[in-house]
Amino acid sequence: MTEPGHFVEVIAAPTIEPAAATLLREGPKWGANVRLVEIPDLGQARNQVEARRLWGGTLVQGSDNPTAFEADLDVAGTQALDPAREADCRLAQTLAKHLKSNAISLVKDGMLVGAGAGQMSRVDSCRIAVEKAGERVQGAVAGSDAFFPFPDGPELLADAGVAAIVQPGGSVKDDEVTAACDAREVTMVHTGVRHFRH
Repeated sequence: MTEPGHFVEVIAAPTIEPAAATLLREGPKWGANVRLVEIPDLGQARNQVEARRLWGGTLVQGSDNPTAFEADLDVAGTQALDPAREADCRLAQTLAKHLKSNAISLVKDGMLVGAGAGQMSRVDSCRIAVEKAGERVQGAVAGSDAFFPFPDGPELLADAGVAAIVQPGGSVKDDEVTAACDAREVTMVHTGVRHFRH
């Protein structure tokens, strides 16, 4: 995080060692302004109830607890998953879970490099994520909060340089979507876990 070219505004963790706090505050030029926040129960709360106000009532539902860190990663096509990309696959899918609907996250080397979300079309979210990533899209992993209904999104990601795509799967066109990835030598991975944040 302290390497040149990175900017961090807030770091939250269950604990922050004093030596790490010193390194973060004194190392990079942004260090004097970084906010370090210790949240002992960060990521530990499970099965919380979420409520949203609706016209004439309230929608109450359980929280979206599963993450790709716990999910099975099932390769759907002929392109094997490079073990060196597994951690990025899990992170990309977990980050997509926390973005708004039709979410696409791009992860490379353990870092979010691009994101597209809140769009009416999943392919538009793909396009935005690729634009945000710029050159860092080459060799990145894409995560999607829901299945791809058509091959157009994965084709856009593959043509931009994405090496693997992680998604829940479950579309009637999964075979067609996976075939498009196979044709471009991109790994297609299914988790079986769908996330939507509206």
